[in-house]
Amino acid sequence: MAGRDQDACLGEWSGRGKTIKIRSGDAGDFLVDMGPNVPTLMLVDTSGGGGWPKKWAVVRRPDGKGGQQNTVYTFELPSPSSRHLLVKKPSGDGVVEFDRVGGPPA
Repeated sequence: MAGRDQDACLGEWSGRGKTIKIRSGDAGDFLVDMGPNVPTLMLVDTSGGGGWPKKWAVVRRPDGKGGQQNTVYTFELPSPSSRHLLVKKPSGDGVVEFDRVGGPPA
């Protein structure tokens, strides 16, 4: 997930009374914290190269057993300075818009 463009999703996002925190992990991956009682998730870039918007599959962290990573949500960020992160179910049903808390990463 390397690349400065990908860093645009880092930070805290808020919507519908929920908070999403996206941070860089030790292995260079991006980790997603969606609150208590939800396991830490990972972002997998699905954008297919450069340019905007950026899209990610949100998957469970690998358990070391080699199981398939099923997409839990999809995230879309329209531009690097966007104040809104679009969160969708993989089935395509519904979209929830999360607002950036604070400014984009420097």
